Amino acid sequence: MPIMRTIGWCVAGLLGTALVAQAQQPAPAPPPRPPEMSGYAISYTITIDKTPGDIHAEAQMSESWTRTCDSWSYGGALYYVIDKGIKGRRGEDQPFSDQANIYNERLNFTESLDGDRLGYRAQYMANSRGDPAEGAAFFGGPEKKGMLQVRVGRVPREVELPAGNIGPMTFRRLLLEQLRADHPGPWYASTVDLVRFQMPVDLKVELTSSAPFREPISTVGTLKDPPPPDPKAPKPAKGKPAAATGPVREMPAPLRGRRWVLKQTSQTLGERAEVVYEMFESGMIPRLNFKREGIEMKAVIKDLTEFPNPKCD
Repeated sequence: MPIMRTIGWCVAGLLGTALVAQAQQPAPAPPPRPPEMSGYAISYTITIDKTPGDIHAEAQMSESWTRTCDSWSYGGALYYVIDKGIKGRRGEDQPFSDQANIYNERLNFTESLDGDRLGYRAQYMANSRGDPAEGAAFFGGPEKKGMLQVRVGRVPREVELPAGNIGPMTFRRLLLEQLRADHPGPWYASTVDLVRFQMPVDLKVELTSSAPFREPISTVGTLKDPPPPDPKAPKPAKGKPAAATGPVREMPAPLRGRRWVLKQTSQTLGERAEVVYEMFESGMIPRLNFKREGIEMKAVIKDLTEFPNPKCD
């Protein structure tokens, strides 16, 4: 069942009898409003702890999200090298060997806020070989098929999208709605792969262990002195340690509040879609583990720039 349908109808019960019974009682205070998804630019530090065999691998990744009054725009780039001619770590000025494979994945798209359509440009390159792809996707909604129009190099083609297929930003927004509502998942979605294959793909997302991201984020934020101790606070019981008194790391606003650790898989894409990632209720993903060419890459937020959302009527 597509995530769009799951979200649209899983909480449709109205419990009318209970509403009538409580009509004379004061309404409870509304829950705090979750933070609105806002634009940002983020770069990651990628570490590779272990490679199969005695080879060298390294990677860089960045992405940005910007919002206008009618759309979201995304830009992302992943660069990685797998070099079978270098053993261990590569020196700072050491060139890659002639056995190195160098990959680039780039994607830019603009998706309408209502999720009806998107336009995109992408390129997957291996050792400087690869044609750019550009096109547009038109999503038909839960009951109607959509269409992906794409040109790879000079060759245009059309790919039918199944009913319920949704764009990447719509998928993230709907997934966040489910997580905020404490839905246990798992969630299934039909979306599009735009970087390499330009086709509809299936996704499964489920809550998973927080083990990969158990330690607090320490790569961004501001270290501040802790507040002075409260003289009225009760002293810790005998045998229990006192509260920590070291510096406190104040995180940027998008990295506060609730967070979830999620595992994503795909029968269609296999390894390319296997990701374990941490997502905050702002929609930001500061840490993720993924694979390329059989090598696990661990990405951790390095730099963050926030963009305010526009004021729209």
